[in-house]
Formats: sequence, structure tokens, C-alpha cells
Amino acid sequence: MQGLLVWSVDVLVLTLFAVFVCVAALAILDRLDEVDDQTLGWWLAERQLPNGGLNGRPEKLEDVCSYSSLFDVQTQYFLGLLQLLGSVFIGNPE
Repeated sequence: MQGLLVWSVDVLVLTLFAVFVCVAALAILDRLDEVDDQTLGWWLAERQLPNGGLNGRPEKLEDVCSYSSLFDVQTQYFLGLLQLLGSVFIGNPE
């Protein structure tokens, strides 16, 4: 059972990594028009918790996996959608 839990954690991190790599490749090729950026941005923003941190999967504390946070934020950066993250995370004074 524990092996299955570890596998499921790895799948989400790998999914975020795969999304990051694909979006980064499209950015390099100047083909971000191929991405449904609003839906993808919403999916990525769902990882943000009320205190502003990001978690790798539901029911986890914020920033438990720094790779998940990195891939999430970098993908939103490439898409120009950092504004979807709350002001606590990106440090706005509001």
C-alpha cells in the first residue's frame, strides 16, 4: 500500500513536470497559441492554498514538494498567467 502512495505522489510531480516541459518547448517554438491557457492556468492555480503556498496534491501542506511549486509557477510564468496566483504568494502588498 505504501508503494502505491509513493507512486501516486510521483505521478503528480511527473505530470506537473511534463506540463512544464511541454509549455516550455512551445514557448521556445513561439507556439503558445496551441495551449488552452485559461484552463491550464486554472488547473495550475488550484494547487494554491489559502495561505498563499502551493501544494503538490490535495490534502498536503504547502510547499511540501518544491519541484511541484517550481513547475507550477514556471508554467504559469511562460503562459503569462502569474496573476492567477493569489497576492500572498507573489508578494503583492494587498
